[in-house]
Order: sequence, then C-alpha cells, then structure tokens
Amino acid sequence: MPVVFAVVALLLSCTAFACPASLEDLEGRLDLADASLSPPLDVGRFHTSMDEAMVMLSCLEAPLTPAVAHELHRLTVLRRASLRNGVRVEAPVERRTSRTLAAVSGGAVVTSAVFYGLAWQSRSAFVQQPAVSAEEVRGAAARTNTLAATSLGFVAVAAGTGISAVVVGQW
Repeated sequence: MPVVFAVVALLLSCTAFACPASLEDLEGRLDLADASLSPPLDVGRFHTSMDEAMVMLSCLEAPLTPAVAHELHRLTVLRRASLRNGVRVEAPVERRTSRTLAAVSGGAVVTSAVFYGLAWQSRSAFVQQPAVSAEEVRGAAARTNTLAATSLGFVAVAAGTGISAVVVGQW
C-alpha cells in the first residue's frame, strides 16, 4: 500500500513541476540545496530542495551532465547520511569557537586565582590581628567570604567553558 501512495505522490508532484523538467531547473534545485547547507544551516530547506530535485530527476528531459550527476550524488549522500538513524545534518562549527571558549576559560582561571589570592590576603589580615573588635572580624570575614565565592564563580565559568571547548572539539 505505501508503494501506491509513493507512486501517486510522484505523479502528482511531477505535474506540479510541469514535467518534463529541464536540466537548468534541476541545477537550480541542487544549488538551493547546497546553499541551505552553508551557515546559517536550513535543514528543512535542504530536504525540501532535495525532494524537489528527486522529483525533477524523474521528469528530466535531457541526460545528466557529469557535473550535475556529481553534485546530485554528493548531496544525495549528505541527505541519506543526515536521515540515517534520525540524525540530522548540523551546522559546521567554526574553528575559532573552541579557541574562544578556551581563552575565556583561561581568563576565568586567572581571574579566579586573583580573587582567591585577595580572599587569602583578607583572611590573613584579620586572623593575624588579634586586637580587633568582633564587628571588624565579622566585616573582614564577610569580605573574605565574598571574595572566595567570587573566585568559586570564576572557577565554575572556567570549568564550563573549558568543557565546552573540549566538546566542540575543533581547534
């Protein structure tokens, strides 16, 4: 039964593209499919263009040139690979993304170290002065805790961006 629906859909779609189709029309659809793969990626347009190209191929009035056959084969392979096991074609990640994430991670590590050093210095300042009031100790402890928490926040940023750089994985 699905074969009957496929044949009917093919016949209806051939009439929608005014069979016979020209080689230029097929090249236009392949160009649209190829253009949809460049950033920003448009997977829906890619699959629609490839579906239309396949219908046009069945209605083609002239033989394929080697260049068009090559482009059709290349895009068909990409389409089948994108549909295998439900996997979709993804937009290519630019190489500088990992480097940027790694730089942010490194900067966050340095900033975290600076804040940790300030927290350690603040802690040492109020621990080494026994002749201070309880209020001054509470204020110094709050300042130290704030600096330590800020340092911990930058550690989290460093870890997150570092892991993201590794996951992206293109250097």
